[in-house]
Amino acid sequence: MTATAPTHPGFAAARQVADALLFEGYVLYPYRASAAKNRLRWQFGVLVPPGWGADSGEHDFQSTQVLMEPRRGATLFVRLRFLHVRRRTVQRLRPGGRFETVPALELEDRVLTPWDEGVEEQVEVAVPAEELAGAGRSLPFDRPAREETEAVHDADGRTVGRLVHRRERVTGLLRLSADPLAGPYAAVRLTARVENTGGLPPGGPAARREDVLPRSLVAAHLLL
Repeated sequence: MTATAPTHPGFAAARQVADALLFEGYVLYPYRASAAKNRLRWQFGVLVPPGWGADSGEHDFQSTQVLMEPRRGATLFVRLRFLHVRRRTVQRLRPGGRFETVPALELEDRVLTPWDEGVEEQVEVAVPAEELAGAGRSLPFDRPAREETEAVHDADGRTVGRLVHRRERVTGLLRLSADPLAGPYAAVRLTARVENTGGLPPGGPAARREDVLPRSLVAAHLLL
């Protein structure tokens, strides 16, 4: 099983539906961060780090089961998709070259505010169906922490601030297994389990949801 599996042609059509799920609730009308309906975001398919969310109704794994009747020599193609939260911080340039984090930066043509962006991530695997029996196969994946900066200029081209985009490290595990079913057909029950194996933010189990989200798999779903 590899993380660079060839893309199955059937995924192209399925992706049109999957994209609607992936970006469900990403931002809602009136498309402002201050709007009440956009203050509680990322409500679909959120897999939080283990040890958090016992009272929130959110979990650190999801499990999907389907029936399949694989032909001899068949290969199962799987694509895991999720959003990786990228937190945008706004900073103003102060005298002396120091940057100061601010709640908003007003320019002549726009106002820049902090915002949580979603970066699409995916993990693709291809595994021969006969290798799914018993314990099956497990694929760990790792998306490292990153920080990027973007200069902000005024109408005259002068640097007046910057945007800082931060991503926390996200790690997970994709488990695939198949159990034979009794009956006249060679049918099996496929189980695909996605787990968040990452660590908690400062504050541990008592951390706020907004601090946990950058370490979560958001809008996680599978294409099989």
